Amino acid sequence: MPTQETMEALPEGHIERANEPERYWIFRGPAAYRAITPWRPLAGGMAAVGVFLGAVLAVGAVIALSWATNHAVGEVFVNIAGTLVQQITMIALTLFAASRYGGHAKRVLALGEPAQGIKAYPIAFLLLIALTVGMNVVVHLIDTESLKSDITMYQDMMKSKWWWLALIVVGIGAPLSEELLCRGFLFSALANSRFGTTGAAVITSLGFAVAHPYSIVGVVQVFLIGLLFAWILIRTGSLRVTMVCHALYNTAMATFLIYGTDP
Repeated sequence: MPTQETMEALPEGHIERANEPERYWIFRGPAAYRAITPWRPLAGGMAAVGVFLGAVLAVGAVIALSWATNHAVGEVFVNIAGTLVQQITMIALTLFAASRYGGHAKRVLALGEPAQGIKAYPIAFLLLIALTVGMNVVVHLIDTESLKSDITMYQDMMKSKWWWLALIVVGIGAPLSEELLCRGFLFSALANSRFGTTGAAVITSLGFAVAHPYSIVGVVQVFLIGLLFAWILIRTGSLRVTMVCHALYNTAMATFLIYGTDP
């Protein structure tokens, strides 16, 4: 097992470049994730809250501009534009925070390639599909209305003339901003402590879930997806995989709302 100094010298940050990299498997063997960050849990948590609040202020600026112009562009566009500004602000502030105190953003955020190579992507996405299909089957049996209400929250955006901008917000902006802040920055600060990767997975998944304004059933679903994403990050050592899975899933749901019938 390499020392902290040798791990920090690795070009990709989180993946141990051993003589036999094929020993990293998705379902067995050692985990590929290594938390390399100058941030401690409390400071990292406060910084994450600061990033979120900064993004909220950015949204406030968009809303204020909308009021100043008498909603000339329409409420739907304001909602979409405000969300996009929030996401861009979150991404910028997260990258800035990850680079502070001698940190290297690529290492802190686990942006190196997955230990298993390109095959990690389809395996991870199939696991996500299996989980979501299973959850939706259960939800359809116990509470169909909750599922419909959570989906229809985005109906107006996807059915508007600004659907293309909404697709960018949902399919690109959300995966990048949420994964970088939650499972990139905050996860590393928590995992680099006595919480370990297990505690980091639970805490970040809870934060990921409550940040979504869904029904109770929807929040539980997002929490379970968050746990899966955390497991994928731990096994592959790369945030790239969770970002791609998140983007594909969101894009598929957005496309369904654009071209599908009303739920």
